[in-house]
Amino acid sequence: MTVKEMYFDTVFPAVRRTRTDQVWPSWRTSCPPVDDALLDGYVTCLKRAGLLLGRA
Repeated sequence: MTVKEMYFDTVFPAVRRTRTDQVWPSWRTSCPPVDDALLDGYVTCLKRAGLLLGRA
């Protein structure tokens, strides 16, 4: 186990989707996959809104 893994294991709680699967069983087919295009769109929108600055 790396130092990074030990740090994240103690800082961030485990995330489960049990309740999501129960109340929204079709979430996997209705949510887009997270890929470069999706993240680029979010970053572009945040920059245009002035909520995220460009590189220094």
